[in-house]
Amino acid sequence: MRTTAHELEKAILVRIAAGTYAPNSRLPTCEQLAAELGVNKNTVSKAYRALAGRGFVRTSAGRGTFVLMRPVKSVQDPSVALAELSSLLALVVQEAKLAGLGREQFQEVVDQITARYYDRATPRVGFVECNRLDASTLSRDLQVALGVPVEPLLIEDVLAAPSRARRRGALRPGNRA
Repeated sequence: MRTTAHELEKAILVRIAAGTYAPNSRLPTCEQLAAELGVNKNTVSKAYRALAGRGFVRTSAGRGTFVLMRPVKSVQDPSVALAELSSLLALVVQEAKLAGLGREQFQEVVDQITARYYDRATPRVGFVECNRLDASTLSRDLQVALGVPVEPLLIEDVLAAPSRARRRGALRPGNRA
């Protein structure tokens, strides 16, 4: 049976979710993963591109593909995201059963991971720029690189209403725009 890029994408997500590929770690090269899994390197490349497009990894020419701290928030219908997550979670549960984990052991691991990601405070980052297009584009790039939400702000808006920018998390008292 031939492995599709979509199936490979899900398998890589399972490895990321399981911690096999930790945040900020470098993924195997396309050639290495293709050899390990017995698939074509173009299939691996296509899966990596799809994961990069969804904000799970970033690719740097000549350096490799790296797991992001957390996926960049994508604009999509929540029901679509829930269906994708359900599908991914089903794969993780199957993997846990194959590894011999009991239901209680697996639930304990899920609870620990859930607490780690849901119970920590997410930093608020604002990027101030004088040009709306640049603010938006550079904020998106920073969001991918940092793995945290970055809000684009225009310098004119910050200067006109610094208290609003402060509430949005971009400025702290005592900092200057």
